[in-house]
Amino acid sequence: FDPNTYTNPNFPSLMSQAYNNNARISTNSWGANVAGAYNTSAQAYDALVRDAQPTGSTVPAVGNQEMVIVFAAGNAGSGATTVGSPATGKNVITVGASENVQAFGGSDGCGEEDTLADNANDMAPFSSRGPCADGRKKPEISAPGTHVSGGVAQIAAPPVNGTHNACSNGSG
Repeated sequence: FDPNTYTNPNFPSLMSQAYNNNARISTNSWGANVAGAYNTSAQAYDALVRDAQPTGSTVPAVGNQEMVIVFAAGNAGSGATTVGSPATGKNVITVGASENVQAFGGSDGCGEEDTLADNANDMAPFSSRGPCADGRKKPEISAPGTHVSGGVAQIAAPPVNGTHNACSNGSG
C-alpha cells in the first residue's frame, strides 16, 4: 500500500498468500473514511475471516481457512459514526485508540500534549468511533494510542545499569 496512491490490492490474494505463509492473524491500520458505512471492502473482509483462501485467490484451498482479522477504527476524529472501512466489517475486530496514562512532560512524537495522556477511560481525540451507519457498535476494543513508548537500546558494556545507548538509531 502506498500512503499517497491507493494501489487497489486484491484482498483475497493478499489473505490467501498470508495464510499460505502460516499467518493466522492479520492486523491492519489502513482504510477509507466512509462515515461508518458498510461497503464492498468491509464485505470482502467479512468473507475472508471465514475463508482466507477462497476460490479465485492466488492460493485457493478447499474448505474454510479461518483467520482473525483486525482493523484500526481510523483517524477521522471524535465524532460519532466515523469508523472507516474495512473496520466497519461485521466479522473483523475493530480497535480504537484510547488515551494512555503517561506524562512525558510535553508533547509526544505526534505532537499530542500530556493532557491527552491522563485518562485511560478517554478516547484519543483523533480516533474514529461508532456506531456504524447501520447502528452496530464499533470499535470492539480500545488500546492506548497517545504517549506510547517502547524499549530503548541499552549499552552493552559493563556496567549494564539501564543506561541507554546514545548511539542507537533505533534499528537494533
